[in-house]
Amino acid sequence: MIICDSAENKSIADYRAYGLLARGAEKGPGSVDYSMKWLQSLKAIVIDSKRCPETYNEFVEYEYERTKDGEIISGYPDANNHSIDAVRYATLQIWRRSGK
Repeated sequence: MIICDSAENKSIADYRAYGLLARGAEKGPGSVDYSMKWLQSLKAIVIDSKRCPETYNEFVEYEYERTKDGEIISGYPDANNHSIDAVRYATLQIWRRSGK
């Protein structure tokens, strides 16, 4: 199963045309917040920095936005987070389970 960004309907259709099992990620109100909090709750996220340097850097460098005074702005920035989104989509069936 390939979980795709649901905003990319053409890409999903292309994957399906090649015979791949693909569907769009289920998105809804609060899904980004919930999945990001779930990721933050994990004891560890292991990424091989040599084999996946871009993904490693994205996870290590991702942080909350701040005001010019250094105060944290609530919410998760939607920038430089393609790998993080891919992980959220791939783990959707885990973090959406009730009680997890």
